[in-house]
Amino acid sequence: MVNLKFLQRCFMFLFVGTSMCVLQACSDDDEESGGSLNTDVGEVVAGSGEKLLSAGDYNFYYSEDGKIKYATDDWTLYEFSSNQLICYEDYDYGETDKSVTSLSYNGEGYISKMHLSEVWDEEGERGSYSSTSNLAYDGEGHLTKVTVKYSGEYAYDGETERESGTSTINLTWDDGCLVKYEYVASDNEGWTNKETATFDYEDGEYANEHKQYATFADDLFGDEATVCAYIGLFGKGPDYLPAKVELEEVEIYDGEEEYSYDYTAYYAYSFNDDGTIRRVNSDYFTYGTIEEQGDIDDYQAKVTRTEKSQKRNFVFGSRLKNHKR
Repeated sequence: MVNLKFLQRCFMFLFVGTSMCVLQACSDDDEESGGSLNTDVGEVVAGSGEKLLSAGDYNFYYSEDGKIKYATDDWTLYEFSSNQLICYEDYDYGETDKSVTSLSYNGEGYISKMHLSEVWDEEGERGSYSSTSNLAYDGEGHLTKVTVKYSGEYAYDGETERESGTSTINLTWDDGCLVKYEYVASDNEGWTNKETATFDYEDGEYANEHKQYATFADDLFGDEATVCAYIGLFGKGPDYLPAKVELEEVEIYDGEEEYSYDYTAYYAYSFNDDGTIRRVNSDYFTYGTIEEQGDIDDYQAKVTRTEKSQKRNFVFGSRLKNHKR
């Protein structure tokens, strides 16, 4: 029987404003405040008319009204609408896994809630999955907390497996900088995962003039969250960019430590004349007008848009080991 352990890492998260009023934690008031997908999403320098077109392996595409329409990486197409994010994951064997996540926004246009609910019945396999993520921000527009609840069921060959769990992400900010990230996830089978990251800014060596998220977010949070963070859907980035991030991870099952790991990632930056990020290590960032963006058709042609729904949601997991020394 297929193990649903990967569901435990479900989430959504991190990523990307204008001048703001005081933001409230995600709540019914936020969702009733008329929040929506803004036309200035991806515009790093306010009023410039230029959007973020690429960041490392990610590419971004916008509709004529300025709203984000698509993003891509090497294997996934992300399609945005006013209240949904649809992910098409392109596999080598010719099929495409599709997931649809509903989105709610607060009054500043930041994502405040994400919900995924799926049911499938194929070739003797039946299952269902539901996940809800709530996001909170501070008065300066920084993401401070993400809480996730999920449940899943999988039936095959007369056996049924059920799992449920929660995860919480707390982000601590001090004087405009993200100084600590804490992630705790647990399920109904006695499994717990904990991660803690601390950030070193080298006495403010890398000023982040336009409050962008950069490669460190990709390494911490994973693909889907990074896409959102880069274009401003998860609030403001830090006032300075970290030169070093240290992360510790531990997995516990039934009270016994099964795995632990720690690693350090290092980052170096260069900037354009207008203060936007030009390069982070080997990742280049590019900007331009909507007329200058690439052609999405080339990527869409690779995606076989089957209706094969999968129990798949935003994956939150650290990947700092990609930059360790």
